[in-house]
Amino acid sequence: MIATVLRSGGIYTAEHVRTLRAACRRWAPGEPFGCLTDTPIPGILCHGLQHGWPIWWSKIELFRPTVFTPGTRVLYLDLDTVVLGPLFDLLARPEPFLALGDFYRRPPVTPARGLGSGVLQWTAGEWSELYRAFAAAPDVFMRACGYGGDQRYLETRGLCDAVTFWEDVCPGQIVSYKVHCEDGRVPAGARVVCFHGRPKPWQVPSLEGTSCRT
Repeated sequence: MIATVLRSGGIYTAEHVRTLRAACRRWAPGEPFGCLTDTPIPGILCHGLQHGWPIWWSKIELFRPTVFTPGTRVLYLDLDTVVLGPLFDLLARPEPFLALGDFYRRPPVTPARGLGSGVLQWTAGEWSELYRAFAAAPDVFMRACGYGGDQRYLETRGLCDAVTFWEDVCPGQIVSYKVHCEDGRVPAGARVVCFHGRPKPWQVPSLEGTSCRT
C-alpha cells in the first residue's frame, strides 16, 4: 500500500492528501492508499495518530505495530512529493527497508552517508522497534536529533547501514526538485520529485507541463 502522514496545525491540509492520492491512483492504479492523521478526511482511508508528537515526529508512528497489517509492504511518500510516472518499479522492490540517500550527502561528498525519509518502503511489523524506542523517550530523541528530525533519528538507529538506497536500485526514478530539476525541468525517466524545504509543489506553476498546484 501507499501511505502518507498529515499532522494538523502545519502547512499541510487534507487537500494535499487528496492531491497525492489522485497522483497515486493515476500512476499505481489499484494500489491501496492510506493516511496516518489526527484529522479525519472524508473519502480517504485514515489511520489515527495516537501521540501529540509535533511536526515531522509524527512520522515515527508509521512504525507503530497496530497501524498496518503485519506483512503489508508500505511505500511512504511525504506530502510534498509529486508523482509524475509509474510507481510499479518502486512498489515491487523486495528489500527489507528502502530509503532515500541524503541528496546533499552522496558520493563524492564526504562523508557520503546520509538518509532521507521522504520516500520509504518497508514491511509492516518488521521495524516496530523504531517506534518502541522513540515512544519510550520521545523528548530525549527530539532534543538529540533537533532539526535533523525523523531522518536523523533513523540514522541514529543504524539505518544507514541497514537500508537499501533508492538511488542504487532505481537510479534516476526519484529526484530532488532543488538538486536535479535545473530551471524547473525534470530529468528524463524521473517518476517522483521530492520537494524538501522550499519551494513546495504548490509554489511551482508547472513541472514539465504538469500542474503542481493544489
